[in-house]
Amino acid sequence: MYTSTIGADPSKLGAAARTSDERKKAESLKRSVKGFKNLTDQAFLSSLATTVTLSLVWVWMLYQVMESGEIHSFDPYGILDVDSGADTKTIKK
Repeated sequence: MYTSTIGADPSKLGAAARTSDERKKAESLKRSVKGFKNLTDQAFLSSLATTVTLSLVWVWMLYQVMESGEIHSFDPYGILDVDSGADTKTIKK
């Protein structure tokens, strides 16, 4: 069974500080952790916007490839308007 450790008593988690220095450091870490407040950070929002934009571009490109149904390749015979089995004399014309 899953139980949340957020806001739980550190001693119940086996994370009790053994020295006063550890206790001070644990308290400073608790104060510095922002949790969900980071979701409104400018850097996070910028990264999120970039990720969403590039994902949408990728999906659009995938849709375009799937809709056209074929991948265009270089066909020199088609450019010259000759058969693929044409001899060199016909191709040189």
